[in-house]
Amino acid sequence: MTDAHRRGVRVIVITVFNGRPIPPVSAAAARFHARCGHTDNRAMDEREAEDDRALAVVGAQSKRLHLPEALYRRYPDGTAMYEADSAIFTGISPFDHTLDAVTKRIVERTDSVRPDLVLAPVGIGSHIDHLLVSAAAQQLDCIVLHYEDMPYVIYDHCRDWQRDFGVRTAYLHHCSDQAWSAKISAISCYESQLEVLWYSPGTWRKDLDDYAVAIGTGQRAERLWSFNEQ
Repeated sequence: MTDAHRRGVRVIVITVFNGRPIPPVSAAAARFHARCGHTDNRAMDEREAEDDRALAVVGAQSKRLHLPEALYRRYPDGTAMYEADSAIFTGISPFDHTLDAVTKRIVERTDSVRPDLVLAPVGIGSHIDHLLVSAAAQQLDCIVLHYEDMPYVIYDHCRDWQRDFGVRTAYLHHCSDQAWSAKISAISCYESQLEVLWYSPGTWRKDLDDYAVAIGTGQRAERLWSFNEQ
């Protein structure tokens, strides 16, 4: 994003799942808030503040769609869809009908700006919200490339992700030193997430660097994928 911004490209980051939970939150959501250092009634405000700081670092604009993330979604009778943290990593549930709403809002937002390129997650790690955004993005009438979900892509249990997802074509973007520094600075803004997402939070900078150098064959790179021939 920083390299694009430096070239005068308008970069917009769409946050799909920033809807506020209806209290009281589920036990799984409360556990997640506690691990992140959030309070139940301020969690999304605090996460959006982190997001604003990160996007300012890389020079991107923010658009938010205000849909509730998995741990906040409920069935019509009010019970939580995902009672356990692990349940959000088991693929798209046939009982979770969020895809239509996600697709509708992403299509509306992208149509309003007519982008030259859309980047969306692959869905590595099978987090349901990443999978929903990935599936919705594939319905767009424009060029869509998919980025590798970090940190899931570096974990052993996701090593066969390319086979599982059927991606077809890879594109490498080699990062300038300035862009890489900005990326690291932006990631460090998400203080509440780092301890939760990384198995070894103290090594996240090295983990990212090692992976970027490995896929870039000696030079830091980011890898983007297509599910179709572009």
